[in-house]
This record gives sequence, structure tokens and C-alpha cells, in this order.
Amino acid sequence: MADHLFDLLTTTPIDTFTALQSPANVVRWLMLAGKSDTQRTCQLTVQNPVFQKEMNSINLLGKFVEQEQLIQTYEALISDWLKS
Repeated sequence: MADHLFDLLTTTPIDTFTALQSPANVVRWLMLAGKSDTQRTCQLTVQNPVFQKEMNSINLLGKFVEQEQLIQTYEALISDWLKS
């Protein structure tokens, strides 16, 4: 979904688009809060290399993270992002 949305936003740089959900954050969240469910971790085709890194991490670890698990984390990240 992010890969498709990013393609539609033709003037938004990838660094801006992934400011909160970077590949490094995705790996951290998968390691700390990831849930195993092989039915929710299938390999998908994405075009952007940044999103491919995220998909590779999800597929390799066989885990996913519910967005609801990250609400407090996102709130802090958004607050810091808005200050910068």
C-alpha cells in the first residue's frame, strides 16, 4: 500500500514519506513487538527499494506489527518530527 501511495505522490521525497516508518524502525518494531503469523507475512512485489527492504524484513522474520501496537511510538515520533 505504501509503495502504491508513494508512486501517486510524485513530488514527495522518499525521506519525507518514510520519516516515521523507516526501514530501521520497521526492523526494530518487528524485533521488539512482532507477532508471528505466516498467513500475514507473504512476500509481495513492491517497486521502491526502501519498501522492498521493509518487505524483506517482514518476510525474513515472519512477523508483523499491528499499527495499534505503535500508537504511543507514533505519537512521540510525530511530535519530534513536527518540532524539526
